Amino acid sequence: MVITQEKELVSAYREVIGHPVAAGATLTLCKDEQLVTLESHWSQRDLERKEKTVSLRAHTINLSSGEILSSSGPQEIKNELWNKVSPSGALRAVVRTGKDKKNEDKQYLEIFDKKRKLKTIDVQSLEKHGKIIDNDGQFGSFEWSSSEGHLLYMAEKKVPKSQSFFDPKAFKDDPIGGEDAEDDLKDEKATGKEEALVAVWTPDDAGVVVCAWEHEPYRLGLRHCCQRRSALYYIDLQKAPTVLSEPDRAVRFPRFSPDMTRLIYLDTPVEGGHHQCARLVKVTWPSLEREVVVDTVRSASGK
Repeated sequence: MVITQEKELVSAYREVIGHPVAAGATLTLCKDEQLVTLESHWSQRDLERKEKTVSLRAHTINLSSGEILSSSGPQEIKNELWNKVSPSGALRAVVRTGKDKKNEDKQYLEIFDKKRKLKTIDVQSLEKHGKIIDNDGQFGSFEWSSSEGHLLYMAEKKVPKSQSFFDPKAFKDDPIGGEDAEDDLKDEKATGKEEALVAVWTPDDAGVVVCAWEHEPYRLGLRHCCQRRSALYYIDLQKAPTVLSEPDRAVRFPRFSPDMTRLIYLDTPVEGGHHQCARLVKVTWPSLEREVVVDTVRSASGK
């Protein structure tokens, strides 16, 4: 009886996780403004491989009639951290992970047009920063500029290699302490998101809007403690930063409207419960006038 129940539970579990869950989508309007391309990402558990897989589906839709003109079946996406289409739809940027011949982790930035791959950049070889932060829903950013000449993304801080006072070669022939000493002298590799930031381009590409969280008095995990004190800054590349949000608030998810005339974001009080009701705030661009669009809802009745 117990074995039968276990088999039924396993069968039910396999059936449930066999249904994919929507993980994200991108809409691209064609030049004639009559067609739109919908690319959707779907997450699904694979028990045999013991991992989560992500698949891509694409649909072309007629806007006037709503008819689906073409569609593709799910195609599994492997080793992609980011995949973004440029504003015009002419270019696509992909951040992909992989291994080199030494089996070390690598990141590659790939640029495509509609026909072929134009360029591949080895991110680590540039030695400008650490790893590009992935699309985790909190810190990651990966945005095309309006001119499509630049990409804005967040990456880990580059940690300089540690230098030992002692010469490692001095321990090379030491049969007792040599191996331990060599391990102690290896370069330290720091990973993690040391500076909490999320950024988007401004409409004229002259600067960026950055959401930054304070570290003091301590760093709270943002997945659950989203009421951590933060602020929204406009960083003009030629001027000093300008604070856009109200003081002593927790802000998140800055986005520009499709016509690039309004910046919208969510904010909550610094204190209070986790994931409490947020306000929707609008900043008119370029006047930088702030306005609360939807205030905090205190009860289910809306009062």
